[in-house]
Amino acid sequence: MKVDGTDMETVHVTARAAIERCRRGDGPVFIEAVTERWPGSSPLWPEAATTTDMRAAWEPSRISGPHVDWLRHQDPLLRAARELVAAGHVSQEEIMAQDEE
Repeated sequence: MKVDGTDMETVHVTARAAIERCRRGDGPVFIEAVTERWPGSSPLWPEAATTTDMRAAWEPSRISGPHVDWLRHQDPLLRAARELVAAGHVSQEEIMAQDEE
């Protein structure tokens, strides 16, 4: 099974289907979760560790620097935060409080 590794919902649904298949005795399952490599890890070693600004999930103007496109479209943490809020599972305030903690 091949999935977008930054799509939290798709990964979850795929993993559940794989577990059910295995429990039925239908053999092993391989899940290939495809992601776009963090551009800061090129060429040999990642840039100094950075902290994700969670406010950027709702305020894209906060995103700047050489990796703007990746942060806006590929960052799995920011994407998951936006999706959880959009689905009504949590509020922006709850995510920010968790991030602070």
